[in-house]
Amino acid sequence: ETDAKRGSDLNNVLSGTTKHDGTLALALGDTIVLLANYTYLKAGGFTLLPITTGTGMITIQSDHLANLTAGQRVGPSVAQYMPKIESSYNNSSIFKTTVVGGIPTHNYALLGLEVLPSADTQTIVGPMIDLGDSSSNQNLVSLVPHDFVIDRSYVHGWDKLTSDYTDGISLNSQYVTVSNSYIANIHAKYRESHGIGGANGLGNFTITNNFIEAAAENIIFGGADDYVMNADGSPTDPTNLIVTGNYFTKRLTWDP
Repeated sequence: ETDAKRGSDLNNVLSGTTKHDGTLALALGDTIVLLANYTYLKAGGFTLLPITTGTGMITIQSDHLANLTAGQRVGPSVAQYMPKIESSYNNSSIFKTTVVGGIPTHNYALLGLEVLPSADTQTIVGPMIDLGDSSSNQNLVSLVPHDFVIDRSYVHGWDKLTSDYTDGISLNSQYVTVSNSYIANIHAKYRESHGIGGANGLGNFTITNNFIEAAAENIIFGGADDYVMNADGSPTDPTNLIVTGNYFTKRLTWDP
């Protein structure tokens, strides 16, 4: 188990430079425990690196996860039990994946986290949680990030309508579960906004028991070019999508 008691420590842990027990390498199977109601801020957001040692999932979770009942949808009323994960740069995802040496990020669980821009003046044209790459850089199945869980988490923008948030969670990936979470205040002027979506992923997505609030599409797959190709050169399409028990809504105050 790994502690990350300060924002800089979270970045150090995720980059593999320090752990509470003095070892240097983050491994699959590690749990990173964050303090509830404490802010972990990195200006350009936190990168989830591909880790190949160990087995299982790397879990990033609240130290008060037990106060967030398993199987029950969370909301703003229980945010005091969640650490706040923030980025302060415009258009910078708060969590993002990457590819290192041809290996994509994989096997991460985000449990009981509040994910948001650091101020209501900040704009994020792009995903707050970015699992995968929507560009032509991700053009092979082997480059697609995989195996993620987002559970009992609160992902949101601010009320200020002059700040844009185009995407809550982007699934340009495969084998992802988003469950029991609260995705809210996803709104943008003069462009679409999506609670959950993606166009360059492979599927096997389970989206269940979430509150999803977005000004345009609450959930969308497609709507943009797909660059990942099958072995025969044909484009892929996301398959095996399970969407159950979610609450989709839009605020009437967003209607001009």
